[in-house]
Amino acid sequence: MLATVLNVSLLPDEEKRLRKVLQKNIDAHDPIKHPELRKQAIHRLLEFEVSLKSGMRRSEQYNLRWADLDFERRIMRLRKTKNGKPRNAFVIDDVADALKKLRDLDLERRDRSGSQPNMSPKDVVFAKADNKKWWQAALDDAKIKNYRWPR
Repeated sequence: MLATVLNVSLLPDEEKRLRKVLQKNIDAHDPIKHPELRKQAIHRLLEFEVSLKSGMRRSEQYNLRWADLDFERRIMRLRKTKNGKPRNAFVIDDVADALKKLRDLDLERRDRSGSQPNMSPKDVVFAKADNKKWWQAALDDAKIKNYRWPR
């Protein structure tokens, strides 16, 4: 039995196709008729940008809070790491730009339903802590196989 090997980096053509799929999703939502859906689509592209260029693990990215970011010093404090010890990471220009756009996006945080409230802290950077559904759909649309979210 052969094991499936998951790639942790995208080839340039794969990244281009994936960005095209994510941009198509943004363009599909009219900013007047469906502003929240458009914001969600933009949020996904920015999530991808941060994941690709920050060096954070998925759990570090989705536990990041606004108070952990210091744009002036270009440092982010990662509190929930793989080894359980907090660490600092540098914020490069592309990541800083994406994070600032996320902040300005001000995506509305909603509960799933009355019986399933959104349990994420209000100051978390990423509005949703689970990207599996949209991420797999984007990979499928871009015809990318055996790739996982960075780190």
